Amino acid sequence: MKDGDSTIMVSIICLVYNHEPFLRQCLDGFIMQKTSFPFEAIVHDDVSTDGSVDIIKEYAEKYPNIIKPIFEKENLYSKHDGSLFKTVYFAGKGKYTALCEGDDYWTDPYKLQKQVAIMENDNSLALCFHNCDTTSGANRYPVTPENNRLSAKDIIRHHYIPTASLLYKTSLMDNVNDLRLTIGDMPLEIQLAMQGDAFFINEIMSVYRDDNEKSITHDSKSSRKGKYDYVIMYSKLLWKYKFHKYSLWLLLELCHRILQVPLIIRNIYFR
Repeated sequence: MKDGDSTIMVSIICLVYNHEPFLRQCLDGFIMQKTSFPFEAIVHDDVSTDGSVDIIKEYAEKYPNIIKPIFEKENLYSKHDGSLFKTVYFAGKGKYTALCEGDDYWTDPYKLQKQVAIMENDNSLALCFHNCDTTSGANRYPVTPENNRLSAKDIIRHHYIPTASLLYKTSLMDNVNDLRLTIGDMPLEIQLAMQGDAFFINEIMSVYRDDNEKSITHDSKSSRKGKYDYVIMYSKLLWKYKFHKYSLWLLLELCHRILQVPLIIRNIYFR
């Protein structure tokens, strides 16, 4: 640990790939944070071919104490060998880690302050998240938690957590495996929740950009592969947590996903 790293309370992990049109809004959301503690933003560019690198360099020069860039020479995401996970998710030095991809953005300048205050007040919490808006106006997460405190059962049954809302204890990453799947941060969220409760703040403090046509969520091939990846994910998690008190809910989700596979195959065939 380098000098000064011990004072960092939150490390923001920001994955960037060809996010030039949206990146300034994302980075401004970090810079505007008003906190009683130091924080850093690890901004990882995975060999963008647009102007994303220039924007990151500009912000890193202007805010060197906050923006900590990582520029790759080869695209790590396409390798699917776990190198992206190892490079980015273990790069921060903060007690807590917050996530926000380069095309999403934060809207509340006290977001980090609010989340850290909750986490510091209850050591049994593993993670904290909040509500979000979308750029299309659609409801990204149709099911909103009825309670503030949630267990792993709730996280497994309902995919509540918008990525740009997540803040968690960095130390818990020692018990998180990279499943090398194309279904976002769900494997991460479930593994974190299996180590402690989650706290939901019913405030909109971020925006999910659901109308970005270049996003992987708009790619039909990746979407179909993701449906198979759910089966793989729940299989791996069930094996990992086979003796955990919430393993039954992993089994139920696995069965639900397996039953969907014939429907997926039929849709692909008739298409």
